[in-house]
Amino acid sequence: MRLTALATLIAPLAALSALAAPTPDTINLATRDEADVIVGRALASVDPSTTSVTDIEREISRVEVGAHALAARDVGKDAFVTANSGIHSIQCLQYLLTARGFRTDRDGILGADTIAQIKAFQKSKGLTVDGSAGPATLSALIALVESGDTGVFAKAAQKGLNKFGAKLEIDGIFGASSVAATKKLQTANGLTASGKVGGSTWSLFFGGAGKVAADCDNVKASVAKSATTLVGDFRVHKCLASNLKAMLAAAKADGVTLSHRSSYRSTEEQIAIRKQYCGTTHYDIYEKPSNQCSPHAAPPGTTRHERGLAIDFLNCRDTTACFKWLSAHAAKYHFKNYPPENWHWSYDGY
Repeated sequence: MRLTALATLIAPLAALSALAAPTPDTINLATRDEADVIVGRALASVDPSTTSVTDIEREISRVEVGAHALAARDVGKDAFVTANSGIHSIQCLQYLLTARGFRTDRDGILGADTIAQIKAFQKSKGLTVDGSAGPATLSALIALVESGDTGVFAKAAQKGLNKFGAKLEIDGIFGASSVAATKKLQTANGLTASGKVGGSTWSLFFGGAGKVAADCDNVKASVAKSATTLVGDFRVHKCLASNLKAMLAAAKADGVTLSHRSSYRSTEEQIAIRKQYCGTTHYDIYEKPSNQCSPHAAPPGTTRHERGLAIDFLNCRDTTACFKWLSAHAAKYHFKNYPPENWHWSYDGY
């Protein structure tokens, strides 16, 4: 009975062997479900009448490990970690190195010690030993993280999610809150909302591009800079670019110049603003009400600026030509004012 049940899972092992050295360009498995399909295909021709249960179980285990590892290996070519990547990206890298047995301090500094461990890891994997954390190195470091997973890989994923304002406790338990934060980030960046951290999601943590949401209604979380574009001096989400371009042109035709004060900013830039205006403790940065900051500043992960869906216009108080023109025309271009701030206009009025 056991052999019969096992036999239903089985496919030619040669099929997996052909995938032994994948690259992000040749294999793109986004979820563990897809990896499980490979497990089944790769073992199907083992003959249960001549193979022991132990041997079959050993092969299933070996193939599962290989296939599930492949499920994470689609980090994009634009994924890099440098000294300027910000504390969350660097700490995420440091957690991954530690998870792979190359322990580093998770201090968020890409210094000599971390670079030495990158080189040691690269040497162990036969990669170019240059100490840089580019797509090949990151692809070798990551692993698929999903609901119920625990450990250092889960901590790395939680740290990456916090880059986008998730505010997760870095406890290494990938539970409901971690899964929900993952789905929210994936939806905002045009990825399948699986709740599993595979290569495309890891790529976001390291500055890579998602599949940019075409509809601004689907942008429900902070986005990577790669999801935005410049329209004149304004950086906004790509879903909003054509509206903004048309609005700026219409205002200019009416003799009104809409000037840039602020637009898209990353979560790390929002954290810096909170430190400046609200204080430097964890409470100050993440929990203090915005009206207790001077000037007001929203907590990281909550602003439309981080989604690329908000603009602060320069010299746009209630008596100015800027505010009067926007009040009369902005709704046509899907911009709404946030009433406490005459200068702040966003896709949904927040």
